[in-house]
Amino acid sequence: MTELIDSKIPGFKGANKRNRLKVLLLALFLCVATVVIGSYFQLGFDLLNVGVNASAEDAANDAVDSAKPPFSLTVDSRTGVDDILSSGEVIILFENPLTEPEQRRLIKLAHVSNESPNATENFVAKVLSSFREEPTVLFAGQSPLENPWGRVLTPLQLTMQSDRSGSVVIRSIALSDIRCSKTSTSTVVSLPPQGGGAVEGLMVDIVKTGGRAPLTKFEGKRGSYPYFSRNFVELGNGQGSWVANLDILSSNQKCRWVMEILYTDSGESKSKKVENERFYTSGYPSKPKQLFEFTPADKRAFSATCWGSEISEGVPCDVRASPDDPESKESEIYYWGMIDTPR
Repeated sequence: MTELIDSKIPGFKGANKRNRLKVLLLALFLCVATVVIGSYFQLGFDLLNVGVNASAEDAANDAVDSAKPPFSLTVDSRTGVDDILSSGEVIILFENPLTEPEQRRLIKLAHVSNESPNATENFVAKVLSSFREEPTVLFAGQSPLENPWGRVLTPLQLTMQSDRSGSVVIRSIALSDIRCSKTSTSTVVSLPPQGGGAVEGLMVDIVKTGGRAPLTKFEGKRGSYPYFSRNFVELGNGQGSWVANLDILSSNQKCRWVMEILYTDSGESKSKKVENERFYTSGYPSKPKQLFEFTPADKRAFSATCWGSEISEGVPCDVRASPDDPESKESEIYYWGMIDTPR
């Protein structure tokens, strides 16, 4: 060791012990300092790399997140058997008149014994599935409006959600690009209330509001207001889905529309138009060619009252009526069918 140091520091070998000790301590200190400083430099370099890598990873994650759709909108109908059994009055519409065999089948379905298990449930299920044409289902609203037309609703359910890690705020939803024409529906089947009532939710009257109709919240006697004038919906950022029942009032018109959604994404206001095959309503016909009204009976599941110009003579209706029958004026559903087209 002494020879090694002396080769580097001349005179070290001939120095006294005290001076040699000082030199050794200094050399040791320099070695330790070199190691420590080198370690700190390496640590700093490593930390810098970690920071750079983390920033790059965050930027990559942000890019992946921003590439995701801001939100998704799922539209479902509320017209299944369970929905009907828990509803108020239900209107089932067929575009084309029922043939005589189909009329007979419909009456036969209603004439099962009311003591049969699940008689009402089976009747509803078969009306929805036993004919050549898939029918449209409307509900009768429970709130008193200006005229009976306003009570016929197309029931939908909206579900919105977002997979974004950041927040997406829904500021407004409205129906737009509304296109309507007079309904071509021929046949109406009316089912009595099943013990249910109105389902709380939102409503849109696309007849009165014209080309753009905001989602409206009704509060009974307190009136109504555009829902998003007092509310907003936050999606993403760990928030759950937003689900809302939506009833569409379309009078006696068949209509299609798109849904216009205004939202804020990363602080920027944006808009999006959404199309869906369920954005359609048939409307109640002003003068149906066939109208079957079913009411509870003593021994049968239902009694059938029939109106219309295309009810076949051989169909075993319990009651037959025509526009000239005084008794027919007592039927609310018949009044809906014969009322003049709203202006």
